Amino acid sequence: QQTVAMCALDPVDVDTWFEVVRGTGSYATLPRSAYESVLDLLSGRYPSDEFAELRPRLVWDRDAGTLTGRPGAQRLAVTSGGAIPDRGMFAVYM
Repeated sequence: QQTVAMCALDPVDVDTWFEVVRGTGSYATLPRSAYESVLDLLSGRYPSDEFAELRPRLVWDRDAGTLTGRPGAQRLAVTSGGAIPDRGMFAVYM
C-alpha cells in the first residue's frame, strides 16, 4: 500500500524506493528479489492464474527504472488505508 501511495502522484525511482523500504526496521533485511517480486505483482506480472482477477496498480518501466501509479492508484491509496480485502486466498491461523 505504501508503494502504491508513493507512486500515485509522481514517478518513483525503483532503486531509491528500495533503499527507503530497507531503511525501515521491518524490511531492513529484505532481499532485492523479494522486493522485485512485489513490484511484479503490483505491475501485473502474476505467478499463476490464481491471481487473474487482480488488477495492476503500478506501471514498472524497467528500462527507465521507474514506478508510476496507474489510473485510480491515488483513490485506492486514500480509500484503502490499511485494509486487506478478504479474497479467500490465504488461510489465517491463530
